[in-house]
Amino acid sequence: MQKAVDMVAGSEVTVFTNEYLSIVEYRVPPGAEVKIRPSGFCLYALNNHSLGTKDPEGFGTVHTIRTGNAYWLGHETRFAENVGRSSARFLRFSRSMRALPSCAEASAISEPKDSFPDTVTTLLDIDEFRVLLLELAPGRELPDSMPATWGLYPLGSFTLGMSPAAADHGSVEFDEGSAYWGLCSPLAGRNLSDEKVRFVVFEMKPR
Repeated sequence: MQKAVDMVAGSEVTVFTNEYLSIVEYRVPPGAEVKIRPSGFCLYALNNHSLGTKDPEGFGTVHTIRTGNAYWLGHETRFAENVGRSSARFLRFSRSMRALPSCAEASAISEPKDSFPDTVTTLLDIDEFRVLLLELAPGRELPDSMPATWGLYPLGSFTLGMSPAAADHGSVEFDEGSAYWGLCSPLAGRNLSDEKVRFVVFEMKPR
């Protein structure tokens, strides 16, 4: 399990990056634009805002972005403009061209057990990513099967006690505003915090 924080210039903060995955936080003032790579633009919204996009022919679309949702703006978009009145905050998550190890081929999340009353919500499911929102009550364990290749973004700081089946024993602290990476190590454990915790998991799919 790895944590990384790397500041870059302007309104972009790289909260995690390695040879497979990059998660960047954007703060885009009203009227400002963000360039979009030809591979498309995946984002997780940290506040409500509106983004205007244009395709190569100049046709525009206004996207209403809601806090806590994930979006894919497509391959044809070339830039996105904050067309609202307040700053837009979101995470951009993208992957490199490097192939994932073969251990990721069988990674898949199972349905929660009957004894697991908390929620696992799929926010986005495309060819390259699945984005999951997890809510875990105090003392509750994660489902038996979680993605093997994942990035995690906490929506509040919490402590997770790792189960005996996990690669690392003991407990791990997750800090709000950072991102974490677990390659070929399914996420497992119990919420050791006193409150319900919420976090987003970016599952990378094999190509």
